[in-house]
Amino acid sequence: MPALTRTLIASLIATLLVAIVVWTMPLYPWEPCGILLPEQGAKPPVIGPMRLFDQLSAPTDAQPLGAVTMMYHSSSQGREAQEVFFQAINQLVTQQGGDGVVLEQFFFIPAEAASGPGLYFKGKVLRLAPSA
Repeated sequence: MPALTRTLIASLIATLLVAIVVWTMPLYPWEPCGILLPEQGAKPPVIGPMRLFDQLSAPTDAQPLGAVTMMYHSSSQGREAQEVFFQAINQLVTQQGGDGVVLEQFFFIPAEAASGPGLYFKGKVLRLAPSA
């Protein structure tokens, strides 16, 4: 069998195997992924929603708990994707004892980006004073 024929047959088989793997691979839903880096030890979880502040309106008497970073790859950047994203941030922050977040960065990643479309959030986690 000539080398050209062997090469063509091997290329065809490899292409067919790659196509089978791609078609049979399950689709995994994209979920928001994030981390909260605490400044101090763990705090008990907070029940209820967190409050979102900008740098100018953040309460000065709040106790800083750490930093939160969250990213969400989503094919849409509509209201539904934003609600899922902020719900995940709320869950992460309240589980770690925070009830407020000071927004440092929040932006949309466009579909043209190498990483694909998505949302990005970075903020400082606070435990608000009881009177807040």
